[in-house]
Amino acid sequence: MSRKTKVKISIVIKFFVFLFATAGLLACMFDLKGFMGGANAALKYFTNQSNIWIAVLELVLAFALLGSLKREKYELQRAAYVLQLVFTVSITLTGLIFCAVLLPALLASGTEYADKILAWPQIFLHVVVPILSVVDLLAFTRPVKFNFKPWDFLWAFIPPIYYLGFEIIGYKLNWDFGGGQNYPYFFMNWASPAGLFGFSKEMPYFMGNGYWMLVIVIIVLGFSFFYSRFVNRRIIRNREKLI
Repeated sequence: MSRKTKVKISIVIKFFVFLFATAGLLACMFDLKGFMGGANAALKYFTNQSNIWIAVLELVLAFALLGSLKREKYELQRAAYVLQLVFTVSITLTGLIFCAVLLPALLASGTEYADKILAWPQIFLHVVVPILSVVDLLAFTRPVKFNFKPWDFLWAFIPPIYYLGFEIIGYKLNWDFGGGQNYPYFFMNWASPAGLFGFSKEMPYFMGNGYWMLVIVIIVLGFSFFYSRFVNRRIIRNREKLI
């Protein structure tokens, strides 16, 4: 497959990421009684914020790549690829936490949202957008002049750190994250019976928030390291083919 063809496919994927994310976000914002629903609550969740980040970036990069096609350069500036790595890791975290943690917990709890978490907006935001974003990064990010530096994977740590601060401020100020809760996710409930580094038999608070933060750090840095190295190997192969 030629570089030009890969760029064209990447552009299409980027537009689909934007469309699926936008559709899911709008549906959540207008579904006042839905899971993460209502404009006031929806925009406070990492899920929706990470979808906004990746949607806006992918739209901007899609138009930038369209311009590169006309110039027949087929690649963007270094900052664009670093941002794509950072926001792809964030949306990966969104999909993984939802599928592996929130979905099982909510289904087991039998809460009022248990029958709404598999609605199409949630599938778009938590499954479709993450998958498309990862495929775009790993399969179609093929610059020749650029490759990730050894420390670039650390940039992916910024969005989770930002959101942790955002959530703590909301918790202290008693913001409504939906359903009268002043926290977005059970593992960010600072009144958890497990405490910060304790354990509890009360589900889903089986371990403290501090342990959850450590798990998230490992996930973020692990995926970011893997993604950056994977893309670098592909880039090296591209260069060898052009020699």
